[in-house]
Amino acid sequence: MTLHVLPTWRTVPLAKVTFEGLSQWVARLSLGGLGPSGTRQSVFVMSAALDHAVRSGRIRSNPARGLGLPRIRRRDYVFLTHLQLRDLASEAGSWRVFVLLLGYTGLRWGEATALHVCDIDLARRRIDVRRAFSDVGGRVVLGTPKSHLSRTVPIPRFLAREISAAVIGKNADDLVFTMPGGSVLRLSNWRRAVFLPPRARARLSVRFRIHDLRHTAASLMKTARVASGASFGSFGERALPAAQRIGTAAESRAGLAAKGRDLRCHHPRCI
Repeated sequence: MTLHVLPTWRTVPLAKVTFEGLSQWVARLSLGGLGPSGTRQSVFVMSAALDHAVRSGRIRSNPARGLGLPRIRRRDYVFLTHLQLRDLASEAGSWRVFVLLLGYTGLRWGEATALHVCDIDLARRRIDVRRAFSDVGGRVVLGTPKSHLSRTVPIPRFLAREISAAVIGKNADDLVFTMPGGSVLRLSNWRRAVFLPPRARARLSVRFRIHDLRHTAASLMKTARVASGASFGSFGERALPAAQRIGTAAESRAGLAAKGRDLRCHHPRCI
C-alpha cells in the first residue's frame, strides 16, 4: 500500500475516485515495471478500501469493480532430481545442510530461517513449523507460517544426521541457521552471495529459484509416496500450482517417519 496505493490516492477524495482514474493507475503500475501479481495485489487492497467506504455509506458503489487486471502468466517450474539437489548442496559449501533442508522438507524460506533448535525433534525425525520470518518494509519480522497454522514436517534419516551435527553447541532457543555473525538470513543477500554461484557451478537452469527447492521437495516426496503409499501432507497448503499439481492432502500428524517410511537420497554417500 505504501509503495503503490498511497502515493496516488492518499489525497484524492473518495468522490473523485473513478473507474477511469483507476484504470489509468493500473496501466501506470504495469508500465512502471510492477509485475502482474503485484499489480493485482495493489488493486485488491484499493478495492477492499473502497468496499469499506461503500459499507460505511461514504460512496454508493465501488468504482474498482470490473477493472481489467493483468493476467499472471503460468510459470514453468523447475524440479531437481536427487543427484542435482546433492550437487547444488555440495557446491553451497558450508550452506549444504540448509540447501538440503529446503530441498527435502519443502519448508518456505521464512520458515527455515526462523527454525529454532527446539523446533527440531531429531529422535522422531520431525520439525515443528510454528513461526516464520517475513520482510515488512525492509525489516525482518517474526510471525506465524503463511497459513497461520503450525504443522509437523518429517525429516529424512540422512538429513537428520546432518542437522544433528549442525546444531552441536547451540542452545534450544538459538536459531539453527544464521549469518556468520549471528544475524538473521536475508533472502536477497543470501540469493546473491550463496545461491547464485552454486547454481551456476552445478549447471542448473537459470530459471531455478530458491522457492523451487520447495517444489523439488514436493516432487521427490510424490515419488516416494507413489513408491511406498505414504501419506503426503507436510506442505501446509491445499494445493500446489495447478500446472504442476503434486497431490497434497490434509495434514497428517502420523507423517512419514511414524509409518516407518523414509524419503532417501539414493546417492551412495547418503544411504
